[in-house]
Amino acid sequence: MSRPFNERVAVAATRGFGTMWACYALTAFSLLPLAFPDQQAQLLYWSNCVQLVALPLLMVGQQVLGRAAERRATETHDAVLAELALLREAHDQIAQLTTTTSKEGA
Repeated sequence: MSRPFNERVAVAATRGFGTMWACYALTAFSLLPLAFPDQQAQLLYWSNCVQLVALPLLMVGQQVLGRAAERRATETHDAVLAELALLREAHDQIAQLTTTTSKEGA
């Protein structure tokens, strides 16, 4: 029960961290020590906390998204193989008809 919830959270976080808005926010956060030099130790602590939480969260999100992409690739591959089998069957039927027709015409 918790796995689907955890995966949804991880995917949402991965997609959220992968935006330019997250980049802007984290860039602004990284510049805070310039405005508040006396709070640099506290800001560094919070920065480390974000990194410690974000790293495994992003890894899980990438795994979940990778599984979905691999599943789509497998479905596409299977569909292409099915189409290829149909095309080969149609080709064989056309070849057989061509052979039969040329024998009748001779």
